[in-house]
Amino acid sequence: MLSDAALRAVDHTLTFGCFIKLFPYKWNSRTKELSLPTRKYWYHTWLFNCHLLYMLVLGVICWIRFLIFIKVKGVPAQVRVLHLVWALGYALTIFCFFQFHRKKTEIMHFGNLLFKYILESRKGKL
Repeated sequence: MLSDAALRAVDHTLTFGCFIKLFPYKWNSRTKELSLPTRKYWYHTWLFNCHLLYMLVLGVICWIRFLIFIKVKGVPAQVRVLHLVWALGYALTIFCFFQFHRKKTEIMHFGNLLFKYILESRKGKL
């Protein structure tokens, strides 16, 4: 069970993430549900795809830098580890973006189901 502060944090995170198009959904704070943007709001999908492309380009650049720094002699191990961590971080982010892109409705329904379960469990406890 989530506390009130944790529920507000999840609500604000989803509101902000959907506002900046980090998630390809619209978040309704009143009903606490995710929904897909309608055709009227075509720019939601376009901005999400721009974020995906941006992360993909930065990920490729990061992996190229990592491969270059592996072959260069005299580079400290800390720098190589730092580049590896950045490259893996970009890889994980790109993987998540592609999953949002491919399984958009399934993830939305799962998120709504989880949030509905949390809200119903809170009502049952109160």
